[in-house]
Amino acid sequence: MKGNDLQIVVLYYSFEGHTKLIAEFITEEIDSNILKLEVVKKGGIL
Repeated sequence: MKGNDLQIVVLYYSFEGHTKLIAEFITEEIDSNILKLEVVKKGGIL
């Protein structure tokens, strides 16, 4: 399966903004159809 055939939801823990940058980098590197970036914090998904 090619990378651009994947449909992925990226979850990341927002802690001082660093994990958001990492999540964005990963989505660019895997070259896929990202459905959305989702922030995950204590107590559930926002």
